[in-house]
Amino acid sequence: MEHNLLTSLRKYRPREGHDPLENFITEAFAWILKSYPDFSTVFVSYLLEKIPHATKDVEQLSWSTQENFNGFYPDMLCEMGNGRALVFENKAWAKLHNSQLDNYRQYAENNYTESHIILITATSNQHVQNPDLALCWSDIYRFITDWLKQHNTEGHCIFKDFLELLRDEGMAPPAPISHESIQSYYSGIELTPQINSLLNTVKRDAYWKNIISAPDLPDLTVRGSDGRIGFDLLGRKTFGGEVKEWIPGVFIGFMMNGTDHCVKNILGRKSPDFSIIISFNKLLHNIYPTSAAYQSFVSKISKEISVLNQGWNFLNHLEDKSAKEINRWHPIHIRKPILELFVGTLTAAEQANRFMENAKQILDIIFNCDEFAHLKAECLLKTSPIQLLQ
Repeated sequence: MEHNLLTSLRKYRPREGHDPLENFITEAFAWILKSYPDFSTVFVSYLLEKIPHATKDVEQLSWSTQENFNGFYPDMLCEMGNGRALVFENKAWAKLHNSQLDNYRQYAENNYTESHIILITATSNQHVQNPDLALCWSDIYRFITDWLKQHNTEGHCIFKDFLELLRDEGMAPPAPISHESIQSYYSGIELTPQINSLLNTVKRDAYWKNIISAPDLPDLTVRGSDGRIGFDLLGRKTFGGEVKEWIPGVFIGFMMNGTDHCVKNILGRKSPDFSIIISFNKLLHNIYPTSAAYQSFVSKISKEISVLNQGWNFLNHLEDKSAKEINRWHPIHIRKPILELFVGTLTAAEQANRFMENAKQILDIIFNCDEFAHLKAECLLKTSPIQLLQ
């Protein structure tokens, strides 16, 4: 059946080992463009206004997906009459293939009198290979939202469902810790109060008492020293009247500036990182790197985090060849940019939920890991007063 949404989406049903998100979004969006000509006409006009030297008039539009361009298949094609066409490549989080847009461009230039390549992605970091116009799905979200405000929304439930799909997949506009405040942090906008507010919200979550035994659970005081803001989850230990910490320690929060830790944020000065950091007291600096318990722990969690496939970066600082200096206090950093952590969130509550969802992903791996329990026991033994006197 022509323009049947369910028929269009059926071939892109999720299958084991394959999540065809990009195709799913493409077919849903293409269905909207085919089914609502008044919307698609305004949308194409919006695109053409953004493309220098493009012919601006919009005639009868014809939409299709997965057209064969001599063995290459752009996601959407809009033919506009008089031999003109818009060629779309839609990405969620994946990268473009080598020369992908050039392959489309070569075919389009040989088959249309005027053509333009349009790239739509999850983030602007994916805007490569010189498309004629590059947008993010958040731009599409805003465009649809503005269009709905100007039109009778009755009968337009599919638009709202599509917006919800983009939100659920993290591709709606961000707030209240906005992309702008994150990206501008290093040039002077004060992000720290917003971060502190978030941390003071999430510290009330009952989860913390579920993963850490009472003797190890300190007050979740928001710390803001040595370039990071967050919580130390393992309590301090008293040995012979002296209080020591990080035997080992687990930190969760935000790495605003990695200089003290001798690490660089993943996106450099574009975004601080959301980080879980494993730390060791100075008494252990000559012990833990060669410990079998430590090596088993690192091997185990690095593999489990890799299997998650959730955008986490696992940094083993002791083996970081790019580091100018090694900081033995903080050897393990499990992290992702704040921009990626909060992409698509619209409220403070959503950001608190996103923080906790990601925290649980990694902390459950750490605190349910037998190798971590063995490492912790060994560290406590190595720093006991008896051992220190030997």
